[in-house]
Amino acid sequence: MTYLFVCGSLYLIGFWSTFDINVFSLISIYDIPKNFVYPLMISQAYFVVNMITGQYFLHSYLNNDSENKDFFVEINEDWSHKKKVFISIISSIPLWIILVTGLLSIFIENHSQSIFYWEIVCLIFSYYLLTRWV
Repeated sequence: MTYLFVCGSLYLIGFWSTFDINVFSLISIYDIPKNFVYPLMISQAYFVVNMITGQYFLHSYLNNDSENKDFFVEINEDWSHKKKVFISIISSIPLWIILVTGLLSIFIENHSQSIFYWEIVCLIFSYYLLTRWV
């Protein structure tokens, strides 16, 4: 219950402070956890969807014993240091994540308030974290 009060208070402050409204003077203390239930359910729904799809992709990847290595780049010892650094930078997944989210923020108008932008960014980061630490 304390978690709902803390998160509900932070949610109300974060939402209503953009309009310069003191929301706590307008609602009772019992409304604080109620206001956080809807965002909590949305985040839990995203978690379940990511967990199901991530587990599906992870199991389909792990159960495939024959890995196609035709498209892999093997770094040879003969190559120059610049070429090795260039290939390691280009094949860096965090670099591509930063580039994709940066380009999305450029092409999506008013991206900081766009739900579509934050959904895509959250999905990208959640799949990156899933593949990185699972």
